[in-house]
Formats: sequence, structure tokens, C-alpha cells
Amino acid sequence: MQTGYASSYTSTFVYVTFECHFFRNLIPCDKDNLADPYVRIYVMPDHSSETKRKTKLVKNSLNPAFDER
Repeated sequence: MQTGYASSYTSTFVYVTFECHFFRNLIPCDKDNLADPYVRIYVMPDHSSETKRKTKLVKNSLNPAFDER
């Protein structure tokens, strides 16, 4: 599996940036040998809904491109 992502952290302010670009060659997990991937991120150590972020869902793809920030 190939991934494309970037992250950065600034210590002056509590500000974290995570960019999700793409994934390649995911393992098929649907009956039609495709997948409906998305990325879910939590800011640790808190697992509340306030710190949860999720990308859009890409239907029927083993090579999804998100290009989200």
C-alpha cells in the first residue's frame, strides 16, 4: 500500500495540520472486490467527538484521492 500524507506541528500555538492526499493499492473488502475508504483521525489522548476528524468517503475505489486538509 502506498500513502501520501503530510503533518506539521507548531509549538508556539497548539495547532496541528494533517493533509491527506492519496492511498494506492488498498485491499478490497467489499463483495464487488472494491472498497469505500475514508480516513478517521483523533487528536490524542482525547477520543471525544470534538477531536475526531474524518475525510469524505470515496466510493468503489482501491486508489482513493482525498486531497483534504
